[in-house]
Amino acid sequence: MFTVRQAAGKGLGVFAAKPIPRGQRVLADRALLTLLPSETSANILRQAHALPTAGQKSLLSLSLNPGKAGVLSWAESLWQSKTSPGRTVLNHTILNIFRNNNFNIGDETQALFPQVARLNHSCVPNAQGNFNKKLDAFTVHATRDIKPEEEITISYLDEHLGLRQARQDHLQDGYGFLCDCSACDPKTSEAGEARRAEIAAKLQQFAEAASEDPRAEFELMLALVKAYDMEGIRGREAATMHIAAARMASKLGEAAQTRDLALKGLQLEEEAVGKDNTAYDALNGNLDKQSLDSRFTTRVSFLLTLGHGLTLFREDFCHGGAMATILGDCNGALALATRM
Repeated sequence: MFTVRQAAGKGLGVFAAKPIPRGQRVLADRALLTLLPSETSANILRQAHALPTAGQKSLLSLSLNPGKAGVLSWAESLWQSKTSPGRTVLNHTILNIFRNNNFNIGDETQALFPQVARLNHSCVPNAQGNFNKKLDAFTVHATRDIKPEEEITISYLDEHLGLRQARQDHLQDGYGFLCDCSACDPKTSEAGEARRAEIAAKLQQFAEAASEDPRAEFELMLALVKAYDMEGIRGREAATMHIAAARMASKLGEAAQTRDLALKGLQLEEEAVGKDNTAYDALNGNLDKQSLDSRFTTRVSFLLTLGHGLTLFREDFCHGGAMATILGDCNGALALATRM
């Protein structure tokens, strides 16, 4: 379904070998190394040194330019080194690889997935990764149709509607690179940048006004839903926005919009995680597609904690209302696909 090869200016990348339809699972990758919140870096080193030869090579290759075969051979030779200096250099390399390539898979557990680590970033990605507890694997699904030879990308960012400079600063500080995707290219991103700025202004105005008007809140949610669609951003973040808007539509007695938004949110969730993910099971099991009864509201409250929030403007938003999650993650929960 895909090949791994050189990506211009990015090192290695993952490319579609054939058409990949929206919602298709691209890969399911098992963790090579895992770090629980109660563990230290010593646990990573113990796991790494216990890897078979193939696992060692897979791990070391994540930090190296593919053209530097000699460097890879040198690094592999350190694995056999019994001297303290050799082991120190190797351990430093292993920890750097883990820090630069791990994902948060929930409950503050970090894990490194060798295939997923090859996926490069885009601010408007065509795929999304999420941890699947049933499979004990990190799955990647296409969030839109992907053409043959097109690079498969995910987003490394928590917040997907941020302005260009904020995104670039985050990527430079966290990962040491600047993005050149269509949303970051000044020649192609002006319309999208204007939409993002408009949304940011509306959020700021809503927060400062301290409005309790549910209709105004609903209109802002619809604007967010539209912005995600216009920017081509799909996945669980968009699903969360649709579910939040559906919840508010239900409160306002807008039956048709409630159903449409909720079912769209369910579709986006399925496309992002697959039907075999517990997150989809929970949502689908509690969402009555015909009547959207009271169970729906309960599930929405749970689902909202899974979304990527924007910046909190007012602390009291955390005490209620769907906008609490839209404006910020009040519980401090980490998104499953957040790259560390």
